[in-house]
Amino acid sequence: MVKIAAIGLGGYSFFFDVDHFHAEGETLHAAALRDEAGGKGYNQAVAAARLGAAVSFLQAAGADSFADECEHTLQEEGVRPFVARKPGARTALASILTDRAGRNRATVYAGAALEEEDVEAFSGEIAKAEILLLQNEVPEEVNARAVALAARHGTRVFYNPAPARSLPPAYYAQAEAFTPNEREAEALDLTACRSAVVTCGKKGALLIEEGKREMLPAFDAAAVDTTGAGDTFHAAFAVARGEGRPMRESAAFAIVAAGLSVTRSGVMGALPRRAEVDAALPGYLATHPALFG
Repeated sequence: MVKIAAIGLGGYSFFFDVDHFHAEGETLHAAALRDEAGGKGYNQAVAAARLGAAVSFLQAAGADSFADECEHTLQEEGVRPFVARKPGARTALASILTDRAGRNRATVYAGAALEEEDVEAFSGEIAKAEILLLQNEVPEEVNARAVALAARHGTRVFYNPAPARSLPPAYYAQAEAFTPNEREAEALDLTACRSAVVTCGKKGALLIEEGKREMLPAFDAAAVDTTGAGDTFHAAFAVARGEGRPMRESAAFAIVAAGLSVTRSGVMGALPRRAEVDAALPGYLATHPALFG
C-alpha cells in the first residue's frame, strides 16, 4: 500500500445546479443544492485513499462546526486528519455553480491559513510517506517548507499547480511530476519539469517526459460535473506511480479515474473507488492498442 502525505486547503463547499451562468445583474434560481467538505488538497487526499493509498492530510481550520465536519469526513474516508485549528479564524468555504453542460464556476473564501510551524509538526508524516501531494491553495511559504522537508527525507513530490501561479526554481528540481490543466500549464516552465501530465479535458492528457510529448486520449464518458476531475487525476496519477506503474500507464489510470469522476454530481460522491477504476481501465487500454498494446 502506497503511503501518501498531503497538504492543502480543507473547507466546506456548497454546490448549486443552475441552467446557465450569470449574466451581469442576473439572479439565478438553483435547481438543486448540495453541501460537503472539500478543497483541492482535501479532495486529493480522499481520492488517494479511495484508490487504495494510506493517506494523512494536513489542513488549517477555524474554531467552528465546519472544521468538525471536515475532520469527521476524513476519518470516515480512512484519511488520518491533521487539522491545525486557528482561533479567531473561519474555516474555508466555497460556492460552486454547475451549469447544464457540466461546466463549473467556483468562488472560494480561503479562511484559516496553514503556517510553516504546522508543516514542521507534520514533518513526521512527510518522512514516513513515499509521496507528498502539494497544490497551490496554501501560502507559498508552506509549500516551500514542505518541499524542503521532502528533499531532506527522500519523499517524492507530486505537484498540482492549481490555482496557477509562478513557482520557485527549487520546486522544478524537487517535484517528480506536475499535473496542471491547460491554463495552469501556461504559468509553468514545462521545459524545467522533470515530467508533467497536462490535463486537456475532452482532448485527453498531454504526457511530457524527458523532453518528449505524447497526447493520450480522454476516457469516453458523458460529463455531468467536472468539479473534482483535476483533483482525482492528480491523486490517481500519484497512486499509480507510487505502485510502480510506468508514466504512460499511470497517466491512463488517472485519465480513467478522472473520467469516471465527471459522470456524477458534486465531488465527494463522485470520487471513484479503486474497484471502479480497475474495472474500467482494461476497456480504455484495449480501445487504444497502439498506445497501450
